[in-house]
Amino acid sequence: MNVTSWISRHLKLSGGASRSSSAGVVIAVTGVALALMIMEFSLCIVLGFKQRIRDKISGFESEITIGPRYLDSSGATAETIALAEEIHDAIRQSAPQARVSLAVRQPVMLKTENDFCAIILTAHDDSHDFGFERSLISDGRWPDYSQDSCANHIVISESTAKRLQIETGQRIDATFFVDGNIKSRRYTVAGIYRSDIEDYDATIAFGDIKSLRKVAGMDSLSGSGIDISGLPIDSVPDISQRLYDILLQKYYDGRSEYIYPVDTVLHKGSMYFNWLSLLDTNVVVIFVLMMCVAGFTLVSSLFLIVLERVSTIGILRSMGASKKLIRNIFRRMAMRMALWGMLAGNLAGLGLMYLQQQYGFIHLDPQMYYLNEVPVEFSFTGLLLINIGVAVSAWAVLTLPAIAAARIDPAQSARYE
Repeated sequence: MNVTSWISRHLKLSGGASRSSSAGVVIAVTGVALALMIMEFSLCIVLGFKQRIRDKISGFESEITIGPRYLDSSGATAETIALAEEIHDAIRQSAPQARVSLAVRQPVMLKTENDFCAIILTAHDDSHDFGFERSLISDGRWPDYSQDSCANHIVISESTAKRLQIETGQRIDATFFVDGNIKSRRYTVAGIYRSDIEDYDATIAFGDIKSLRKVAGMDSLSGSGIDISGLPIDSVPDISQRLYDILLQKYYDGRSEYIYPVDTVLHKGSMYFNWLSLLDTNVVVIFVLMMCVAGFTLVSSLFLIVLERVSTIGILRSMGASKKLIRNIFRRMAMRMALWGMLAGNLAGLGLMYLQQQYGFIHLDPQMYYLNEVPVEFSFTGLLLINIGVAVSAWAVLTLPAIAAARIDPAQSARYE
């Protein structure tokens, strides 16, 4: 153990009978702990918000959608699409790990004796993972659409159910407008869901794909879109562009008769993703402010410690201690405060975030935040970088008071009280 470490470890942070340095130490430790806690809160909550909102938007939209082909005659798109071999091959080349399913989305008018509303009835084939839809059910159940007895069962949102004043188990009339014709069906409300994203709750209901295909006049291999899901959201732009390029190249090479449009959840849910991107700016501002708070409390506390140790500094300087030795002694003393604060901040911050993740005791207004509780998502890398950043910043800002301590004149310190 060198001299610097030995002296810094044996000098108390609080000096003598004076309470000022003791209060300064408490303030410094508390300031660092609070700053670290708030930064960890910000990181975990923002990551949680992003993950939960992305999951909800992707659940409704799917990460990538291939639409019906373009019509050369009019420039419009066809009504249906089938999972042809050239499309399936393009998906395998661009995203071999993705889940692929056919979807049917059909506008419909739901009507009761007292009110009516227009929604989009959505259905998927058996290749689709219905885990997201099941997780949203707040009343009733998710129908087993593999059974023919559930063909006329639908799931509507809470907002639609309140508007139409209908409950699970009741029947509701549905009117479709297909190719200029009116088709009527009578459905049973098997379940009610809630996603807290009003734009989707007000417009989306779920039904059986076989029933919707009959209404729309589609065959058993067709749909209104091909949904590609199970992809990391960050990879969607590159994969979608690669998929479109492959489909376009097949058309130019004559291996495909049509050009197919490719859309992504980032485009369809752009309003929500733009809102999420603004959270990154907020986090940066919070980090900067909290670094300033932690730095200010550490610097002010170290100055108090230096004032309490003027006579000690004079003795060390008169014994031949260099200015560098004095700087390192007081910098290490101050880092002890920072490390105590970081330990307290990690214990309190991570503990509270874990409790929130498990029990969700902090609630939100879903109409404003799209969630009914504060979400938490842990990132080991992010938390480690925060701790490293706080430690490095603390070491850097403590340079000024450490230099001030080293500049104390031994002769002047003998007269200091």
